[in-house]
Amino acid sequence: MLLSGLIDGICGAKEEWAEHHGRIPIESSIVQQKIMLMSQLVTPNERAFNADVVVSLAQKIHQPLPIVKKVYEHEFARLKATARIPDYIVLFAARRTKDILARRKQAREAVDIEVGVS
Repeated sequence: MLLSGLIDGICGAKEEWAEHHGRIPIESSIVQQKIMLMSQLVTPNERAFNADVVVSLAQKIHQPLPIVKKVYEHEFARLKATARIPDYIVLFAARRTKDILARRKQAREAVDIEVGVS
């Protein structure tokens, strides 16, 4: 348990530093394994609530449901794997999903402008 808390602390500090400096953190294999495990341990209640969140988010940001679902589920599992207090995981996962998809849309639009596609 002590080792798990230490690993969580290190991973959290590394992620906070990376986000503060505008870098995407490279997740360790331990964190990746924890994410995979947490994505499999979603309760039926969480699954139903998350489905409602994904549909609402997809409608709000005008993105295809399968893409929003994939990004949201990854972010939810990643946050759940490293969260010490799980109360706001849904909120943070939705916010990160929205931000990720907005950045992707901006990048696509920038490429379209450079190429001359309207």
